Amino acid sequence: MSKLTVNRSKTKNLTKNELLELNKEELVDRIMQLEAHNLQLKRIISKNIDSTETSLDDNFDTSKNKKKFDFTKCNFRRILLRLGYFGKQYRGLAVQEDSTNTIEHFLFKALQKSQLIPSRDKANYHRCGRTDKGVSASGQVISLIVRSKLSNEELAESYGNLSKEISYCKVLNRLFPDDIRAISWMPIGMSENGEPFSARFDCKQRTYKYWFPKLLLDVEAMRQASGYLVGTHDFRNLCKMDVANGVTSYLRHIHSVEVIPENSESQDNEYSMYYLKIVANAFLWHQIRCIAGVLFLIGSGVEQPSIVQNLLDVDKHPRKPQYNMAIDSPLNLFHCQYDVIKNDDPDELEKLNITADLLNQKTVLGIGNKLKKWWNVDIEDLVMVIKCFREQWTKAAIEASMIKDVINDLENLYSVECKRQLNKESVQTNIKTYSKEEFSIKVFSAYDLIQGVRPKTYVPLLKRPTCETLENRIEHYVKKKRLNEIPMEVSTSEELQV
Repeated sequence: MSKLTVNRSKTKNLTKNELLELNKEELVDRIMQLEAHNLQLKRIISKNIDSTETSLDDNFDTSKNKKKFDFTKCNFRRILLRLGYFGKQYRGLAVQEDSTNTIEHFLFKALQKSQLIPSRDKANYHRCGRTDKGVSASGQVISLIVRSKLSNEELAESYGNLSKEISYCKVLNRLFPDDIRAISWMPIGMSENGEPFSARFDCKQRTYKYWFPKLLLDVEAMRQASGYLVGTHDFRNLCKMDVANGVTSYLRHIHSVEVIPENSESQDNEYSMYYLKIVANAFLWHQIRCIAGVLFLIGSGVEQPSIVQNLLDVDKHPRKPQYNMAIDSPLNLFHCQYDVIKNDDPDELEKLNITADLLNQKTVLGIGNKLKKWWNVDIEDLVMVIKCFREQWTKAAIEASMIKDVINDLENLYSVECKRQLNKESVQTNIKTYSKEEFSIKVFSAYDLIQGVRPKTYVPLLKRPTCETLENRIEHYVKKKRLNEIPMEVSTSEELQV
């Protein structure tokens, strides 16, 4: 097969009309050229990533001829590991082939560097929530198989003496960047269905918080609208539909939605901080950010709380209106809940099941459908985690206070200048001033919390152009053979990218 080369003249951007004028042979040729160009770019990116990784590894290793670690001599155990990270600087949790700037990249780099796992594919890795670009987590939980320094006999004694085990969090935190930290871990075994316990599928409840300043938002209207979200609903109009990946059911159950002030005792003003707290079994792609975006429109007074009821009525409104969701950085995966036995009452403990693990046929201990142990926390390491995060808070708080001080100074300048210029009779008719309310409306815009540009003229959601119906999208992917004739559905215990 002849080598494909990139023809720059053929890969220039063409308009839709120009593409429609091309014949089949020209279209096929263009696709092949674009694919060759894409492959070339991937190889360049991969080469740069490998070069960077090699450089980092050379700096880390003190010995060039380091002996390869022999995992066949090790015992292993399955654990839950709680992670905390600030996602503003990262491109999301999940690994990406064109970037190393993801949480999982640094996670698995640390796991392999510390010889806790031989590779990702042998770790039986599951994550509770796939946080998107810019999203943070203080309660992210993953499950995986890691090396243990305990003997089989020690492991058989109710998971062993955890104080003698590897300090997993301390080991990993030495290798993580400052904005990623391991907080605690827990030994686990088998789940209710007899499968290995999974951070993703065995999670009973997830809690997210979305932070925002009050600005001029009508918090009570937002609270009224939030109440309509509680319960089991079809959220297709309040998420990004992901039919291409087999998600055709958008029924989800939300336990609670609250709009809570950060400090209920302080004086409420435009700079007061609030957070939206949402608890559910599982969430859809971008569901929380879509909900937050609509609530901000309600808080701004351009939509009524009843718009939430309209969007949840998919029989009356089967097509999602086109609107922008809330920005990513204020969202935090706060808590993931699992069934845990918090005492050693023998009546609550089920018989230990010993199962052969695929990794070198070493034994991993299971304990029915509940977890016997609570989270294992290294107090000394936890203090260091708090210290690390407090240092980051200190820098952010100083910057926020400095910016606030500048704003106060500029607002004073505005007041002085308005009075001074209005006193000049010669230019009085040319001066544009605002009342206090007009000034606040212009400065404290809720659109700062919503992606995109503020429209000059607001169009109500129900009068906007709409997306395709779910049924049309399913039919499209069935024709493309991306879906079966009977649509696949995602379990409501599964967490999608948020």
